[in-house]
Amino acid sequence: MKYILNELNVVIQLILAVVLLVSYSCEDSRMHNMVDDKVYILKSGFVEEDIFTDNSPYHFYVVKSGITGMEAAVELVIDEEPMLIYNYNNNTNYKMLPEDTYTIESSIINFGPNDYKKSFPIVFNTEKIKSLKETNQVEYVLPCRIRLLRSKSEAEVSDSLHITTIIHPNIKDAYVEFPETNDEVLMFPNSDKEIDYYLKVHTTYHNTSDVIVRVNFDESLVVKYNSENNTTYKLLPELAYTNSLSNNSLTIPALSKEQFIKFTIKKSAFLDENGNYLFGDYIIPLQLTSTSGETVNEEKSEFLLFVSFLPIMIEKKDWQVIEVSDEETSAEDGKAVNVIDGDYNTWWHSKYSKPLAQIPHHITLYLAKEVTLTKIHLFKKKSAYRSDTKGGEFYVSLDNETWTKLSDWKYADLMSYDEMFEVTPTPARYLKIVFTESNRASFSNLAEVDLYGIY
Repeated sequence: MKYILNELNVVIQLILAVVLLVSYSCEDSRMHNMVDDKVYILKSGFVEEDIFTDNSPYHFYVVKSGITGMEAAVELVIDEEPMLIYNYNNNTNYKMLPEDTYTIESSIINFGPNDYKKSFPIVFNTEKIKSLKETNQVEYVLPCRIRLLRSKSEAEVSDSLHITTIIHPNIKDAYVEFPETNDEVLMFPNSDKEIDYYLKVHTTYHNTSDVIVRVNFDESLVVKYNSENNTTYKLLPELAYTNSLSNNSLTIPALSKEQFIKFTIKKSAFLDENGNYLFGDYIIPLQLTSTSGETVNEEKSEFLLFVSFLPIMIEKKDWQVIEVSDEETSAEDGKAVNVIDGDYNTWWHSKYSKPLAQIPHHITLYLAKEVTLTKIHLFKKKSAYRSDTKGGEFYVSLDNETWTKLSDWKYADLMSYDEMFEVTPTPARYLKIVFTESNRASFSNLAEVDLYGIY
């Protein structure tokens, strides 16, 4: 009997041990490393803040964190001491904002068990602050501290570094404006039928209500730009595009700070009645004129959308030089084939080793397929001797037998490295570049030829 009791006792002890082991292994460890409840300022220390002249409230945020889901009341105190300490430690001379330059709507906020972040709304009198700074030539700050008034848990305020803030208000004008002053849209014969472009209009401040903005299309801006930049842009006709404006107005929704004007530019607008492409450079000129909210920033009230319909750069990988009047191959590598190798650091040079080749010179190119040429881009040698090349003529042919003069060409600037020559759109399979004028005896050179047109 005694033996049986001993065995039973052993079994019971083993069962108890297993139960204890299971209980320990099932212990909830999720709360390990969790911090006690804390209340602290979201942006503590010395804080630069942009305050806008629309007089919308600045939100001074306080955070409650921790494991117990406490309820708490927190007070915002304006306290000169943090500013004095900061001035002493940083050798600065900030002054405290007078009480009539700001309004705290409520100096106490209450946190419920599930609240994480709340704010003290502060309204700064921007006009008074600007006037103070201009009159006294002094920078002003608002030194703040938070204090825990009551709590239904073991909550506490955070360490001293996170319960004080010195707000340095930078007064900014509240504007509606274009963020950029211009942009560019490029279209080509092989582009999609339509191209969409989105133009941003934004507020520099946090708009608490919808802002209606009036937009005008002002052709005088094109005239002004051409006059100032010696260009020849044209106004893009209204039939060439659509936009998302409603009666020339757009609405920036409350709190969004921005809205976009959608432009859809139509490739069909660059074709004439015979199906010929109308290559050229255009502008859509816009101006913000008024808003239902704050004022328009005059310095950023205008926007120019440059729209260029351009020919395609012709691929030159199958081109050939089929004839050249002369080339320098003894004194340097001045072969004619260099003008189509895609390397702008190699060049053709007229023959100057004896006997000297006399002007005119010419190079004939086979373009591998028929193309309609619209622009010819010539690049001269990258050296002081680039001034040698002065001018000449372009000829085109479809069969290398019958040639048609396309145009004359001449560099406008003696030392310019490259120049683009526009020509009447003409079909060509062969191009002859003739050099008829030189700035130095009969010397001429050419580094590269790029062609633009339509396949």
